[in-house]
Amino acid sequence: MRRSLLLALAAGAALAGCDMAPKYIRPALPVAPAAPAGPAYAAPAAGAIVPADTAWQDFFVDAKLRGVIRLALDNNRDLRMAVANVEQARALYRVQRADLFPTIGANGSATYQKSPGGVATTGGVGAGAGTGTGTGAVTGGSVRTDIYTANLGISAWEIDLFGRLRNLAKSAQEDYFAAAENRDAAQTALIAEVATAWLTMAADQDRLRIAQDTE
Repeated sequence: MRRSLLLALAAGAALAGCDMAPKYIRPALPVAPAAPAGPAYAAPAAGAIVPADTAWQDFFVDAKLRGVIRLALDNNRDLRMAVANVEQARALYRVQRADLFPTIGANGSATYQKSPGGVATTGGVGAGAGTGTGTGAVTGGSVRTDIYTANLGISAWEIDLFGRLRNLAKSAQEDYFAAAENRDAAQTALIAEVATAWLTMAADQDRLRIAQDTE
């Protein structure tokens, strides 16, 4: 009996270590991994700012433009939805990952009860604690009984056969990463649109000023 139980446990552990999902191979990126170099391209200056690694507050030097961009970031509904999608994806990933571990429940309780300790040895009526009337003798005081209970159990635990739960957790994690990247892309697009509109308005104002001066 013990040998068959050990064999069953070993088989379950072996199946839990299997992964039936196909191996993922990242496709080649459609862009070059580095900027072009050669005689036709100027060498980057020492200490040059890389736009991809620069915060937008440092990229735009106009204080008014920064204020407009911040106002757009704080009040854009599409960006708020993107942020909410990130939080939702993170919560779903945590829920899915929790299925890999057993659910442990524990509870405890403590109760007590008192029983009267005065017992008449012969006929009579007892009154109060340690006093009585009649011919019998009464023993005073009371007896307290403490009762403690504790329960510990494991429930809702599925053995991860063939890596199903791990793959579901990994899929939820990738969805969370994708939602975070979508949020960053939405913020970048919003900043670019605001900056483009700002520069377009500035150019139109310059043209209007030149037209007024040449009348």
